[in-house]
Amino acid sequence: MLLYTLSRAIFYLFNTSYFPGADLFELFLGGLKFDLPAVIYTNGVFILMSLLPITARYNKTYQNVIKWFVYIVNAITLAANLADVIFFRFTSKRTTASIFDEFSHEQNGATLAFRFLFVDYWYMTLIWVALMFLFVKAYSLVDVEKPRRRIKMSSYLMKHVSILLVCGVLIFGGARGGFDGTTRPISLNNAGEFVKKPLEMAIVLNTPFSVLRTLNKKVAKKQEFFTKEQLEEVYSAYHHGITGKPQKKMNVVTIVIESFGREYVSTLNQNSLDEDYKGYTPFTDSLIQHSRTFANAFANGRKSIDALPSVVASIPAFYSPYVLSHYSTNTINSMASVLDKEGYKTAFFHGAPNGSMGFQAFMNLAGYQEYYGMTEYNNDDDFDGTWGIWDEPFLQFFAETMNTFEEPFHTSLFTLSSHHPFKIPEEYEDRFKGGPLPLNRGTQYTDYALQQFFKTASKMPWFKNTLFVITADHTNQVHYQEYSTSLGLFKVPIIYYAPSDDALVGIDSTVTQQIDIFPTVMDYLGVEQDFVAFGSDAMDSTALHFAVSFIGPNVFQVVEGDYVLGFDGKEVKFMYNFKTDRMQEHDLKNTGLPEEKKLTDLAKGIMQEFSSRAIDNKMTP
Repeated sequence: MLLYTLSRAIFYLFNTSYFPGADLFELFLGGLKFDLPAVIYTNGVFILMSLLPITARYNKTYQNVIKWFVYIVNAITLAANLADVIFFRFTSKRTTASIFDEFSHEQNGATLAFRFLFVDYWYMTLIWVALMFLFVKAYSLVDVEKPRRRIKMSSYLMKHVSILLVCGVLIFGGARGGFDGTTRPISLNNAGEFVKKPLEMAIVLNTPFSVLRTLNKKVAKKQEFFTKEQLEEVYSAYHHGITGKPQKKMNVVTIVIESFGREYVSTLNQNSLDEDYKGYTPFTDSLIQHSRTFANAFANGRKSIDALPSVVASIPAFYSPYVLSHYSTNTINSMASVLDKEGYKTAFFHGAPNGSMGFQAFMNLAGYQEYYGMTEYNNDDDFDGTWGIWDEPFLQFFAETMNTFEEPFHTSLFTLSSHHPFKIPEEYEDRFKGGPLPLNRGTQYTDYALQQFFKTASKMPWFKNTLFVITADHTNQVHYQEYSTSLGLFKVPIIYYAPSDDALVGIDSTVTQQIDIFPTVMDYLGVEQDFVAFGSDAMDSTALHFAVSFIGPNVFQVVEGDYVLGFDGKEVKFMYNFKTDRMQEHDLKNTGLPEEKKLTDLAKGIMQEFSSRAIDNKMTP
């Protein structure tokens, strides 16, 4: 751990100009959270061999094997950390596993390595030698002595097996990043929790961790389907701000509802293929009557961690969830970062334990000024026993907290009650009967919680000057067959509701998606800033309206007009008219339809634009 901290200090000292005003204490303290897993990952064999309940571990040969393993492994990890002291100046982030692909075909790799080590950056090699010398000297001070008394095997085994089990539990928690059941194994994105600027994540992280946590993760490869000029004709993620239009200084509230698929909303299933259709969202159905709601709206991912990058930053889940990808340390823009420059207060709310799902880290990177979680709620009496605070009381807390904010403000909330195991508060057991799916009762409860939120919020002074955006994080359990298709699995509601805008009503058949929310809101407000977003303004009749998602390991699904097409980067895998063939039973690929080339080019354009911007860290204007 000391070796990692020293290499972090060297990293900072050689790159101080990149980190003006950095809070080093916070960054270095946060770094320990990533150093521990890295040490466990890389020294796992040493740890295991040192804890095995066998007397052979006192043998000199056994100890020599351990010793040389430790020397070699830590020499490599130290070299990786020190190499990034220099590489950072070219990449602006820690090296990830993508380096193996990037240099896999380099013909003069040995020459480059020699020049790096002994010509251009010889001083880093000297630092490595000096630190390794100190490490070897320190390790040699540790002497494993065989017990002088004769060992009673039964007591020896009992004692050391117990030690092994206890250490095993502690090691598991250390490698995972904690014991909290709501926390996924720690990833690169979690470093965002400790920084003020995305670039500072490079101080918090270490290179061995960054490489190991991105191994076997699919990466975007630079595509060259089109020339730069051709690509601009097909697709561009660069958005120019609105000019010549009055700005609306409205509050913006986005609500992302857990597992709130379109399947459960009656108003969006008036033409269901199933005669026995039943919905579970009476309040949402009533709200739709006063909102602009999109009937052909799609999520961009299938996991909760996919949703926030899509909704607030217009970043889809390509190949793997963005927050777990090689590019999660990129500098990005979002609704919060853009509206912050317009004088908005911004905050994110999630009723789970703080840090759960990596949301706190990502939303900090996205520019949200404040975070309100289970800690800020500060009443464990409303804990559901699994995920966090029940939706109804937390939504009330959401409304009451916003009532203390100075306008204009932008907030985003992520609910949690309609998540497996789909529990609801005891007082509602007899009220919400649910349906054929375990999720249905949870959906009914969250819909009711949403109703109570609007009942409270509607009495507050900021309510009428607010644009509400409601969507799901992803779909979940399927009962009706049309939602089991490759397209149906991504169908969610997207609702825009502004109490003061009577024109913002009606069911809209335009194809839209979660990554459209950011640009749609910016254009609705008349924001003049330029920004990068991979979606488009859903309400702009002149814009390109499409939806994208990944299915299977590598099939890129794109929707535009009446068609959905699957493309794997080389060939079309399927094509359906999803409006006339809702069950996707009649494949239209290779039938000569002009839409096939149009959608294929669109898929290629999006893949090329995303991969280029992600790899080159150009996700801001």
